[in-house]
Amino acid sequence: MLVLEGNEKSCMGRQGGFSLLEMALSTVILGAVLIGTLGSLSTAAIGQRTDGVRVESQLLLSRVMEELRSTSFESLPGFDETWLDEGGHRAEINVTPQGPGLLKLSVRVRHQGNRAVETRGVLLVTRR
Repeated sequence: MLVLEGNEKSCMGRQGGFSLLEMALSTVILGAVLIGTLGSLSTAAIGQRTDGVRVESQLLLSRVMEELRSTSFESLPGFDETWLDEGGHRAEINVTPQGPGLLKLSVRVRHQGNRAVETRGVLLVTRR
């Protein structure tokens, strides 16, 4: 037969488990951790999308610069203040004479939806 003493008897009436205060506190802590995690994931997704737009912009700039390099010197002034729209990007071309037989080609590519994404390139071309 089991005999309980005075202090042990009062503890036996209480059931094991967590109190309401402990559950509320753990829920608040878990919520704070989840909010921080989800916030960093959304920031990473936005950064990845911006990086993709930046790469597309650089690829368009590279393609336009290569096309200008392969164009004859006499035809280059005709490209002044022209642009090319492609895939949500606009490549603006400016041709400036820098002296006899020397042209400066400036190309600026901007994303039309996100003006913060901008890529620039400059090419100096001499008469051959």
